Amino acid sequence: MWHIYGHEWAIEQLRSNIRTQRVAHAYLFTGPSGIGKSLLALRMAQALLCEQQTGDPCLQCRTCRRIERESHPDVRVASMKKKIMKRIIIINAKKKKKKGKNEKKEK
Repeated sequence: MWHIYGHEWAIEQLRSNIRTQRVAHAYLFTGPSGIGKSLLALRMAQALLCEQQTGDPCLQCRTCRRIERESHPDVRVASMKKKIMKRIIIINAKKKKKKGKNEKKEK
């Protein structure tokens, strides 16, 4: 079971691709933040690698659980969040450094 609501058409397409062994070499999950792209990608990985091999993730087998914990050796979660946060931290550090220099000049 995928346990995702509101993406039935996408789930059916992915399930059909898995069951007929017509899985593309790459999939791009796009859309606004918070609509379930990451969860859908995670469930797809589980469905592909699940020990039950039904086209659906069982969410109970060792493989499904490892993917859920992001500890499966064949699944990598790529995210821009870390890069964006790092960039924000660097920009804020530069602003503070610049602000500190300006305060010293004023004194």
